[in-house]
Amino acid sequence: MLSHRRLGWLHSCVNSPEHLADVVALWHAVNTAHPSVVAPQTTLLRVQRINVAPPSFGAGAPFFLQVFENSPLGTFVGRLATIDAGAPPGGLVIYSLVAAPGASEAAPLPFAVDAQSGNITTVLMIDAEQQPSFDIVITAKDDGSPPLNASAHATIMVLDINEFPPSIAQVTILLQSVPENVIVGTVVARLEFADEDSSPIFIVETSGPAAGKLDVNASTGEVYIKAGIDRETEAQLEVTISVHNGDGLQPAASTDILIEVTDVNDEAPTFVTETLLADVYENASVGTIVTVVAAVDRDADVQNRLFEFSINSTDPAALRLFRLASPTDGTLRLAGMLDYEEQREYRLEVTAVDSGGEIRSQSGVPLVLAGLTIVCVLIGLPRPAGLFDVGEIVVRVLNINDNPPIFTQGAYEGSIVENTVCLFQDIALCPAPDTIVVVTAIVGSWCPEAACC
Repeated sequence: MLSHRRLGWLHSCVNSPEHLADVVALWHAVNTAHPSVVAPQTTLLRVQRINVAPPSFGAGAPFFLQVFENSPLGTFVGRLATIDAGAPPGGLVIYSLVAAPGASEAAPLPFAVDAQSGNITTVLMIDAEQQPSFDIVITAKDDGSPPLNASAHATIMVLDINEFPPSIAQVTILLQSVPENVIVGTVVARLEFADEDSSPIFIVETSGPAAGKLDVNASTGEVYIKAGIDRETEAQLEVTISVHNGDGLQPAASTDILIEVTDVNDEAPTFVTETLLADVYENASVGTIVTVVAAVDRDADVQNRLFEFSINSTDPAALRLFRLASPTDGTLRLAGMLDYEEQREYRLEVTAVDSGGEIRSQSGVPLVLAGLTIVCVLIGLPRPAGLFDVGEIVVRVLNINDNPPIFTQGAYEGSIVENTVCLFQDIALCPAPDTIVVVTAIVGSWCPEAACC
């Protein structure tokens, strides 16, 4: 604080008098004549404050607060603190609370604010299902001169608690049955989940024999094919779908889904024995059964289990001598006369080709048999494309004694010296002396008796 030396004025050098208390000023007047006279004076200066700034809620507006539904009365919700730079030290700020403009006025606000502390608390029970949020306006008014006020908007979110159990409101079966080669991801059913809580949480689980084949999208309720299926091992997909909230506070709801699996012709016939050995005597008559070829088809549907046999060979004689009874009968019969001395073994390739319904691969693409061939790497013979199996029949010809001995010459001549001791004594009849013997065959032990006589 400075004074004017001639006029006696006092001037303040503080720009913010709100930071000053009352001031006691000691001053004196000095006579410039000689001798000087000093007249000391004491003055009390009172600072008169003017309220220049309203309370401030800071830069966080709008504000968001939270409280759980069903909270006991008096539950603390929050406090919007203010700063009042213009009010006198120790001055009061009075808080009040009203609903925000445009907010529903159907029911009174379930909140109140303490006028002195600004603490917001519950005064009524709150239900998130009835009203999930409240918009309010907090007003702070100081006791300055003149009094100033400020307002801030706040939203109080009502947090839901798990009061109600979930339910499966509707089950819609979109596909009563699916083929076994159905594409993974295909939707077969749709479920609608319900929960009276305002913010429900659905935890969906599957159980049962087909739990690994069917799954559920918890967000959409779609039941879809999760993995590939095989009609030969499972005729139907049965699964139990359960939904719960995950906290164990409420019971779960469940429903059963049953989807039939239909068969497609995707299994190839297979031979019971890949290499079949058969023995037949060389004197067997035409039509004799040489062997019976057997094959199986794992398709579930009877129509899809049909297949036909055919034989082939690189040996023309084998194709001439052997015939199948019919394409559907694996009985191999003799079609000509065998001769052990000519050929002792015959090899035939036998093929079982699927002839059931439309043949499909595992990917669901139809396979056309007519006009298509593939090369068999092992045997090198053309083969129908699609579902088939290849086996081998080895026919061994057994010998019988059906040919007499044959001399290499038509006649044999020889001589014998007289008086030769006979080496064979078991023949009693001897030719006359000096007889020339022509041996045509030797059966047993025989000697001309003339040699012994």
